[in-house]
Amino acid sequence: FRADPTRTDDPILQALLGLVHSGDTWLDVGAGAGRFALPLARALDESGGEVIALDVSPSMLEALREIAEDNAIENIRTVEARWPDDAAARGLDADVGLIAHVGYDVEDIGSFLDALEGASRRLCVAVLMERVPASAADPFWPPVHGEARVPLPALPDALELLEARGRRPSVN
Repeated sequence: FRADPTRTDDPILQALLGLVHSGDTWLDVGAGAGRFALPLARALDESGGEVIALDVSPSMLEALREIAEDNAIENIRTVEARWPDDAAARGLDADVGLIAHVGYDVEDIGSFLDALEGASRRLCVAVLMERVPASAADPFWPPVHGEARVPLPALPDALELLEARGRRPSVN
């Protein structure tokens, strides 16, 4: 789960960096060990921007803090909370709200997205795959469990949901 915050070979990261405005605050919901939060914080450092890295896992946030310290990244704030329900998550706001590989298994996705939109002044960004990463196990499910695996929603479902909610998502 650890990624080099100085990497330049990640096309998803490059697309995210292209969305950064000077002085931005980004809210990374489900930040994990900082795969995107830390490089974004590096990009925002000189302009006075920051990243709020929210995750429910204390061990993932600890890894994020270690990587930040190793790379002298100071403009990142960690929040241990479940989005959007925990008290620590309420009241957070940012210019950009980001979820990366989060949402595939969120039961009340409507409230989740409403909260993300409400916390984001300029833009909401979702990094999702065509199929859930765990779908690689689908062929093995029937022999083990005796039934087909029910697929979790992924990018096509998210696009359909957003369009049904009157949004016009842009896919890059």
